[in-house]
Amino acid sequence: MSDSYVASRNIADYTFMFRCQEYQGYLACGTGNTGRGIFQTAALQAIEGISSVRVAFDFCYQYGSTDVLLFQVLNGGMIASATVDGHSVTLTDENSGYSGATGKYIVEKNYVTLPSSESAVKEWHRVEVVVENATDGTMLYWAGNDTSSGVHGFYLDNIEVRSLGEAERGENILRVLYWNIQNGMWSDQANDYDNFTAWVKKYDPDVCVWCESATIYKDNTNAGAPASDKFLPDGWPALAARYGHSYTAVGGWRDNYPQTITSKYPIETLLKITDTEQAGKPVSHGAAIQQVTVKGHKINVVTLHTWPQAYAFGVTGSANQAASAANNEGDKYRAFEIGYICDKTVNDPAYAAQEDWLMMGDFNARSRVDNWFYNYPENDTRLLVHDHIRNNTDLVDIIAERNPGRFISSTYGNARIDFMYASPSMYGRVANALIVIDKWTTATKSPYVSNFYDPSDHRPILVDFELK
Repeated sequence: MSDSYVASRNIADYTFMFRCQEYQGYLACGTGNTGRGIFQTAALQAIEGISSVRVAFDFCYQYGSTDVLLFQVLNGGMIASATVDGHSVTLTDENSGYSGATGKYIVEKNYVTLPSSESAVKEWHRVEVVVENATDGTMLYWAGNDTSSGVHGFYLDNIEVRSLGEAERGENILRVLYWNIQNGMWSDQANDYDNFTAWVKKYDPDVCVWCESATIYKDNTNAGAPASDKFLPDGWPALAARYGHSYTAVGGWRDNYPQTITSKYPIETLLKITDTEQAGKPVSHGAAIQQVTVKGHKINVVTLHTWPQAYAFGVTGSANQAASAANNEGDKYRAFEIGYICDKTVNDPAYAAQEDWLMMGDFNARSRVDNWFYNYPENDTRLLVHDHIRNNTDLVDIIAERNPGRFISSTYGNARIDFMYASPSMYGRVANALIVIDKWTTATKSPYVSNFYDPSDHRPILVDFELK
């Protein structure tokens, strides 16, 4: 395509127009060959914050189609409902789903009329899909569902995307945001955290928990910064003030990876955890209970970050570490940590009178509720941490409970290792919950350090609670 044609159609930032061709008034995708075509839009950058949108389009199949139409929502957004020619479609495991960062809807042929011949007049069908929790990173995608050779072609026309409004946030909503910001938001420290603070202000959370909240490296390098250049965590009061938070507190801090809580409301640190009763077996990155008082309502927030390695804490030497990893001792160490943290926080009789709890952090462990996706053996040690929480506390995994049968990765890859748990009293107040995937939080490889990501290798979790 010529530059002038691309400019005239305003499609320079579209991701895919693969095997697509423009006819008079409509788009043909994957017609005229045996390979499927793909049409993927640019990100919906006009969306502010978190919004529901209605996506509508006309389509018809190519004559002789051996495939079905796949519509996907990429990079944030859940497909909540669908209609074909005004008739509501029941969303099932067979025709819809969500995995990683992609929601899908397959337009089954029993809802449409297939062309009777190559020359038959096209009979268009109107599809409308409502997408919840869309962001400025959300993209739309059409293709045949089958990747093998066949007749995949279809035609598209009259694509409309309309905002249904931002997610409601009444005066009683408490918005809590958690994010592992990778090495103290290393990605934005050379920019004086301008992108970071603008992003936080856009979502306007009331309480934030930042994992990996200390400066470690020099700007744009993986070389350790001198102590005099390490802005965080001591600089959190100044940084939090830039996005409207007056209160900050650092949790249990025994290495380079503390958790920090910032808030519009007063914070009291009830407990910091670094060591356990067993010598040489600390809580590797620390944990804490920090109580936030919101208009007289006291909420206990447990912050944590468990051991990240496949080998156990304290094991040195490559041969010993390999042997430890082969024995799954990293998983077992994480299980030891979570057991200790639960005993000292939500399960401690000293706090029995306090019912409102949140627990969040980078658990570095998978959950059994996602095992339909992972397909690990039933006795896999990678499931120990969340098994302990499920079997020994009444805490509720907010993201999983709100999205049954959907796998939502909390990292740039396919791993959900960041969690926000709530006590039943707090879970009952959840108004909305999502893992935020938007234009800025979509991870890309850093141009400076090959194993770092911009802005982080993790995704944020945002939950709105309605406090009566």
